[in-house]
Amino acid sequence: MLFGHGDDIAAHGREIEGNFSSNVWFEDYTKDIAPLVAAAMRSVTSYPEPDAASLRRLLAQEYGVRVDNVLVSNGAIEAIYLAAQAWSGKRSLVVTPTFSEYEDACKLHQHKLSFCTEGEFDGAIAPEVEMAWLCNPNNPTGSIRHRQQILSMVEQHPQVLFVIDQSYGSFSSYELLRHTDVLTHNNLIVICSLTKCFAIPGIRVGYCLSASQNIEQMLRVKIPWSVNTLAIEVAKHFISNRSRYELPLDRWMGLKQQLCSMLAPIEEMEALASQTPYFLMKLHRGTSSDLKAYLVSKHGLLIRDAANFRGLDSTYVRIAPQHEAANAKLVKAIQQWTTTK
Repeated sequence: MLFGHGDDIAAHGREIEGNFSSNVWFEDYTKDIAPLVAAAMRSVTSYPEPDAASLRRLLAQEYGVRVDNVLVSNGAIEAIYLAAQAWSGKRSLVVTPTFSEYEDACKLHQHKLSFCTEGEFDGAIAPEVEMAWLCNPNNPTGSIRHRQQILSMVEQHPQVLFVIDQSYGSFSSYELLRHTDVLTHNNLIVICSLTKCFAIPGIRVGYCLSASQNIEQMLRVKIPWSVNTLAIEVAKHFISNRSRYELPLDRWMGLKQQLCSMLAPIEEMEALASQTPYFLMKLHRGTSSDLKAYLVSKHGLLIRDAANFRGLDSTYVRIAPQHEAANAKLVKAIQQWTTTK
């Protein structure tokens, strides 16, 4: 499969009763935005703003940066590909295991790639490296580097352009990079998502922040109108009303701990440590593809087969907890699967 991501509901041809495969908050805000989308539909007969200017201004105001420090993108994914394209042919280091699109974007734009593990990244960066790609909090491991750890590396290697994907920033209480850090660090690009914490991944909108000269370079290769009118208006709603949609992180982490406790007695697998709600499971029997297929076909439950993350294999799956009843159903289904092995 060309696009090996989580939440591949469309590929299964049946109703999914519990989606544990995608790192997205599971509560539904669509009732809140339905009137907004209906009103915005009156504007779809005209082109949207070529660069989502109104949302750029709102983000700049909200986060204490200038408009020329902000680029609005069609999901965080577009910002990843724009960064790879804007600095095509560079020598890039990717910290693994991680989101595969950093590697894919770099390959598309002829980067010379090298890889290191999360532990190896804490050491010295090789002098030939020109760009470094890091997901923080990391997907799929849920590991986190504190703000000062990252800034120290950024400051120690001024010749390296650091692309820090902070799409899961709201999934952690740790101090991560601040938006204003790009004002004092010219070799830093911070990528953010506006869909994961608000549970709207089908509305593709994200943004990145960097020094104005870096944003300008990315804008040179960005297509106009990549962010549509509906996405712009929905994003503005959530940004303007952020306090109403504060992610209940303590509750979600509590659900994760509860789920891990219920899974612990199952000897055929173990939950790996994670500093986010989502986490990896290591299988001691069977394969990730077998478990995924069983859960979908027999129970309508979807998990993430993590075998295609560089550095992992067919003994890993990733799970993002849902509400209590769904979690209990998942545990019961996995227990039944172990009796078939």
